[in-house]
Amino acid sequence: MDERGVLLVPDILASAGGVSVSYFEWVQNNQGYYWSEEEVAKKLRKIMIDSFKTIYETSQTHQVDMRLAAYMVGIRKPAEASRFRGWV
Repeated sequence: MDERGVLLVPDILASAGGVSVSYFEWVQNNQGYYWSEEEVAKKLRKIMIDSFKTIYETSQTHQVDMRLAAYMVGIRKPAEASRFRGWV
């Protein structure tokens, strides 16, 4: 929240919907299978809600703003994968 008590949604989260739908299109084209508009909307809604919750919870847990929390969440999976593979 900013000094006025307004929750600021980071740009990386705000633009994630378009990126996610582009990914859905890519998957469908590669598989030759097509989802209905309702199925795409359902998948997108789940992804966006889950992403928001994860970022918000990270923000609250670590007492950081939503933007930094989004970066923390975004780097977590590649960092864990690198650690798991023994690269770091």
